[in-house]
Amino acid sequence: MVSEAALYFAPFKPSLSITVTFSVVDGRIISTTHLTSSYAGSFRQVYLVGTEPSNPPTIYYYYDSSYSTAGVNLGSWYGFPHHIEAVVAQRGLPISVDVVNAAELALLFESPTTTGDLVVMASGVFPSTVFSRSINLVSPWLEAGGRLYWIGAPIGFYSAQPGAAVKAGPSNPGADGVDTFVSGDWLGGRSTRAPIFQNSTIVSAALNLLYPYGLGSSYELNITSVTLGGGQIIGPSDDGYSNAGLIPYGSGAIVDMASALVHPYEADLAISLVNMIQVGLYSGPIQVVGISNASTTAASSVTWTYSVSALETNFCVFTEQTDPTAMFGSMSCFP
Repeated sequence: MVSEAALYFAPFKPSLSITVTFSVVDGRIISTTHLTSSYAGSFRQVYLVGTEPSNPPTIYYYYDSSYSTAGVNLGSWYGFPHHIEAVVAQRGLPISVDVVNAAELALLFESPTTTGDLVVMASGVFPSTVFSRSINLVSPWLEAGGRLYWIGAPIGFYSAQPGAAVKAGPSNPGADGVDTFVSGDWLGGRSTRAPIFQNSTIVSAALNLLYPYGLGSSYELNITSVTLGGGQIIGPSDDGYSNAGLIPYGSGAIVDMASALVHPYEADLAISLVNMIQVGLYSGPIQVVGISNASTTAASSVTWTYSVSALETNFCVFTEQTDPTAMFGSMSCFP
């Protein structure tokens, strides 16, 4: 007689819980975080002061297949908003992600009610509906408080016409267009070095922004110039330059990812973009006072404690999972 037995294993359902409490003891604000995970993972806790996080009600993502791109993989341009949506949904943030075409983008930049929102330009090119040698709807919107995330070819260099390939030439704003958004004094580079940035900074670590690629010697961000100008370097660095920075612009701001958008980095870049929102980067430079890393094994927990002077304002704790493509991130603040 032959007997057979079938073994059934219930599907594994990963779970993670986190609690953050604050107390004031002997003139210190103390944060205590307890994280429990059903799976093995790597986590980082970031401590910030003077932070005023404010989520934009809407992320507007420009995508219009009638227009060309520069410094961007077409598949990445199409897929990037879906990665952003996934991170926002996983974290339960009250933010919508709306895709707009070139005509809708023009209406958006002309609307004063959208200046508190975030526009993501992952095409490396402005469509001619909003920016060219003869039109600029972007600068007034930024001056009024708009927030812009840019990745691809140098910001402002190209202006795309519908149905036409983007080519270098006098029809483009060129270097003058770039200077409209990022002062030429803030740009430069290492002519003898490859555009690779591998030295993590405290801010790039806080944002989990470890993307190493840049645009080359003319369009790398000069760390000293950006910092003295009131901006903040947010990417990895090398020899005085970086591939990402926060650029103040009137009452608004630009996150200039001076780098190309290529596969397979879309998911990790989407995570760092949402991290920027949660830690309040678009309200101005952030002040990171400490970072702590920890790991969990399956069905284990970890506890962090950290303290700052009670004289500090807006003490915040940002907890993120740092494994590749992991989307968990949570922000808690005192008071």
